[in-house]
Amino acid sequence: MTLAPVPLHAQPSARQRISLPGQLLASALQAVARRYKVYLLFSMDVVGQRQAPTISGTMSVEQALRTLLEGSGLSLLHLGGRNFVVTKSVDQATAAPPAIPDILVVGKRTQNADIRRAANDVQPYQVVTRREVQATHASTVEELLVKRITPNALGRTLAQSPISGGGAVRSAIDLRGLGTEETLVLIDGRRMPRLPANGFMLLQPDVNGLSPESIERAEILTSTAGGIFGPGATAGVVNLVLRRDYRGGEITATRGITARGDAGQGRIDARVGFTPDHGTTEVMLAYSRSVVDGLRNGDRDYIERGRELRFANVKTYDYTELPESSSVNVTSSNNSPLVLKPAFGGGALGNALTSLPAAGYGSPAAVGAALRANAGKLDLSLPEGLMGRQESLTSTRRTSAVLANVRRRFSDGVEAYVDYIRLNDQGRYAYALSGSVMELAATDPRNPFQQAIGLSFPTPDFGTVGRTRTLTTRLSAGTVVSLPAHWKANFDYSIGIGRQTRVLTGTTYDLDGYFALYGLPVAGRPALDPFGDSEVFRSSMASYAKPTHWRSDQTNRFHDASLRMAGSVLRLPGGPLSATLLLEQRREAVRTSDAGGISDAYATPYVERVLGHKERVRSAYIEMRAPLVASDAPFFPLRSLELQAAVRGDRTRIDVPFDPDEGAFYDRFTVASRAAVMFTLGARARPVSGLLVRASIATGELTAPLSTIGNARVIGEHGPDPKRGNSRILPYEFIVFGNGKITPEHTQSISAGLIATPFGPRGATLTIDYTHIRRSKVIESRYVGSAYYFLRNEALYPDRITRLPLTPEDAARGYTGGVITRIDATYLNLGSTVIDAIDGRLEIPVRTDRAGDFMLRGAATWQPRYRRFTLPENPVDDLVNYADGALRWRGNGGLSWARNSLSLSIDGQYFGGYHITSGAYPQVSNPRLIRNQGRDDTSAQVTLDLAASYRFKLDGDGPRSRTLDLRFGIQDLLDRHPATVLSADGAYSFYDEPRRRRFEFTAATGF
Repeated sequence: MTLAPVPLHAQPSARQRISLPGQLLASALQAVARRYKVYLLFSMDVVGQRQAPTISGTMSVEQALRTLLEGSGLSLLHLGGRNFVVTKSVDQATAAPPAIPDILVVGKRTQNADIRRAANDVQPYQVVTRREVQATHASTVEELLVKRITPNALGRTLAQSPISGGGAVRSAIDLRGLGTEETLVLIDGRRMPRLPANGFMLLQPDVNGLSPESIERAEILTSTAGGIFGPGATAGVVNLVLRRDYRGGEITATRGITARGDAGQGRIDARVGFTPDHGTTEVMLAYSRSVVDGLRNGDRDYIERGRELRFANVKTYDYTELPESSSVNVTSSNNSPLVLKPAFGGGALGNALTSLPAAGYGSPAAVGAALRANAGKLDLSLPEGLMGRQESLTSTRRTSAVLANVRRRFSDGVEAYVDYIRLNDQGRYAYALSGSVMELAATDPRNPFQQAIGLSFPTPDFGTVGRTRTLTTRLSAGTVVSLPAHWKANFDYSIGIGRQTRVLTGTTYDLDGYFALYGLPVAGRPALDPFGDSEVFRSSMASYAKPTHWRSDQTNRFHDASLRMAGSVLRLPGGPLSATLLLEQRREAVRTSDAGGISDAYATPYVERVLGHKERVRSAYIEMRAPLVASDAPFFPLRSLELQAAVRGDRTRIDVPFDPDEGAFYDRFTVASRAAVMFTLGARARPVSGLLVRASIATGELTAPLSTIGNARVIGEHGPDPKRGNSRILPYEFIVFGNGKITPEHTQSISAGLIATPFGPRGATLTIDYTHIRRSKVIESRYVGSAYYFLRNEALYPDRITRLPLTPEDAARGYTGGVITRIDATYLNLGSTVIDAIDGRLEIPVRTDRAGDFMLRGAATWQPRYRRFTLPENPVDDLVNYADGALRWRGNGGLSWARNSLSLSIDGQYFGGYHITSGAYPQVSNPRLIRNQGRDDTSAQVTLDLAASYRFKLDGDGPRSRTLDLRFGIQDLLDRHPATVLSADGAYSFYDEPRRRRFEFTAATGF
C-alpha cells in the first residue's frame, strides 16, 4: 500500500499548474499526491506495471488523478476531504494483471517465469487456487488435477497399474486424451527435466514428488500454445506455481486410512522463511515426505468378482485364460468334453472344464474321481503368495521433496536468486511371473484325459518384488535487472537431472524346471506332475528355484539458459502495449547405459545396451498484449478489446551417437535437425458490462520420438512379389525406422468462449469455452519394418517400393512390375486426429452477514468428437467413450460454506459411462472382451468427498500470530464399489478409486 501524508490546511479542490512526463503509474500517482498534499491510497498489486501518460496543464487534484487513470482500467474514489483511493474499475475487477512475467513484477514474491495467467485470459485457462488445493485433500498433484480439471482425460494412474506400469508412481497428465507427451508440464513457468525410458523415449516430467501443500496455484491451458511454450504444448499446458513465503514458518502433518483399515498414508510438510539482514536477503526452505501403502489383490474382491463374471458369461477357456488358484484348473485344448483315461476311472465328464483341489490323492482313480466331481467347475479363488492374494493391486508410494530459494536485492534495479527443486518418487510392487499355465498332449502319461488339455497350476513359492524410482532435480540461478524505459530483464540458467531406476529381485524356476514341466526332467532332477500329490509337486518345484535380479538405470542431464525481457512499448487507448521476449537454449542428454541381470523368465541371463541420445532446442519468442480500445469506447462491441500475439521459432537438433554393436540399426543416422515456427493469436473484449468474449487460434508441434528417426539399412530377402507372379524377391536394400528424418506431428487449435458476470465481478460467474483441435502428420508404427505390408499395399504407397523398369521379357511372362531394388518400411506420417470439446464452469457465491459465505460451483467437459485417421485402408477410429480414448462427459462440482474460522464443503466427481473395448483396434480384441464381460459398456459413476476445517488463533490477531488449522476429509463418502471391467488391471473400472472410502486428518500450525 502507498499512503502520502498531508498538512491539515491542504485544499484538494485547488487548481494548480502541473506537468509530469510519462512514467510508471505508481510513481505518477505518488507525485500528484505530494504536489497536491492529499492522502492517496492504492495497492501495488492493483496498479502493477501500468504506465502513466504525460500530463500538463492547470487542473484540480481530482482532474489530475483521473487523467492519469484514464484507460488504465482503474477508478478513483473520493472519500471526502483529502482522502482518495485507487481501485479496479467494475468492468476490470477481474482483468488479468499486466502481461509481463511474474518474476519481473516489482514486489512479487514468486519465481514464476511465465506471465501470470488468469481464468479470464485470452486463451481458455483454468486456475486452481490454494484454497481449492486444500479442499480436495489430494495426496498428489496428479490426483488434484483429476479431481478439478475436467479436460484432463486421465483415468487409471500408474500407481493403480503396478504390473503394466512397472511399479512406477510418477505423474501422468493427459489433456483431451491425446497422450501425456502432448501436455507440457512446467514448474514456475520453466521446463523440468524429462524422464528417460527405453526406446529413445523422453517421458513427461514427474511432479508427483511435489506436495500439494507447496502449490500456490495451478494454471492449466486447455488448448494448443506452441507459439508461447514451444514443442510439446499441443494439447495444453500445466504450470504449477509454487508458494514463496519468505516470512515465518509452517508445519503440516497428515494421516489417512481407508474404512477397511488398510492403505494407510502419511505426509509431513515443513516450511520456513526468514531474512538475515532486514529484507535485503530472503530465504525459504521447504521439505515434504509422504508414504502411501499399496493394496494387495487379497485386500479387495475385484479379481475374484471378475473371475466370477467371466465364468458366468462364457464357459469356454483358452488355457492361457485359466485362473491361477490353489487348485489345478483344466480345460480341453479344443473345448470338447473331457474324457478320462481308463487308468483314472474312464468315462466322459460331460464338460470341457474341471479342477483338482490341492490334496494327496494316493491313486490315479482318486484323482479321476476328484476331477469328475468338479466337472464344469473352476476354482476361482485367489491363491496365497505373489501369484494371488499377495500380488499388488496398487503400488506402495514413497515421495519426498526439497525446495530451497534465496533472493537478494543488491539495489532498486538489481536482484539475484538461487532456486533448487528436488523431487523423489519410489514405487514398490510385487507380482508373480505368468508362467504357471501349460499344455499336456494326450499321449503324456501325466495327462488323466484322452485328449490334449491346458491347465493352470499353483506356484506359491515364486514371485518378484520390484522398485521403480524417479528422481528429478533442477537448480536455477539468475538475476532480475531494471532496464531503461521501465523494462525488466531476467537471465536464468538451470541444470538438473531426470533419472529413472528400476530394480527387480525375486525367485523363479529355471529352464530345467521348464523342461520338467513338459515331461523332460534332467537326469537326477525330480519329475513334475501337476496331478500328483500337491505337497510333492510344490517341494519338487521349489528344487528348481533360482534367484533373479534385474536393474536398469537411465539419467537425462538437463541444461537450460534463457534471457527474458519485458516492458511497455507504447500507450494505447486501452492501456500500455506490453511485450515479452525470450531467447533460450535447452539441452537434454541421456547417457548410454546397460540394463540386465538374471531374468524372471526361467532365470536366464539378459543384458541390453541402451544407447544414449541428445536433444538441443534453440528458441526465440515474443508475446505482445495490445489493449486497443478503452472500456468506455463509444462503439460498444469493441470495448476493452485486447489482442494477444505470440510467435516462437524453435530449431531442434537430435543426436544419436553411433555404436558399433548396434550399427546395423543406426548405420546412417547420427544427427537430425529441424526448424519450426509456431504462433498464437487471440483477442478478448467486453462489449457490455458483465460479459467478456474471447477467441484464439494457435499452432504447435511435437518433436518426433527418437525411435522413429533412427535408420537401418540391411539386405532384405522377402517374398513373394505379387507383381511378379509371387516369385521370390531377390536381395534388395531394406530401410527401417525413420531414415534420419524429423517429421513432427503438427497441431492447430481454435478456441472461442465467453465469461458472464451479470451481477458484477464478485457475483456469479459462468464460463463456456469451445475448443477444436486438429492434429496432422501423426506417426503410425504398426507396420514399421514390414516389407509384406508395403508389398500388399504398393498402390497406396508407390514411393515406398523402388523397382527397375519392367523389361519386355517380364511383361511377356505377365509381370506388372520390375525387379525390386529397395523397400522403405519406415514409419508412416499419414495419421490425423480431430477433437471438439466444450468446457463449462459455474461459480455462484452467496455472502450473508450472519449465516456465513456460500459457494456453489460446477465444472463439466463435453467432448463429443475424438476421431482418428491412421492408414488409408483403415476406417476412421471413433475414440469417444472408449477405454483408449476420452469420456464424452466428465464433471465435478461442490458446495462450500465458511463462517469465521470454520468451513465445510462437499464435492463430487462425475465420470460418464464408456465402452470397455478399444476404439483404435476394434477388430482385434473387442469381440472376445465383450463376450467375456457380457456387455460392451459400463455405467456412469459419481463419487462424493466431504471436507471440514477450523482455524485456531493461538496468540491474538496480529499478522505474525501463531495459528493451528485442523482439516478433516472423507473421500469417496458413498463407498462406491468399482465397476467390474475384465480388460483393466485389477479387473475394476479405469476411472474408479480402488481404495474406496477413506479418511484423512491434517493439522497445520503457522508462526
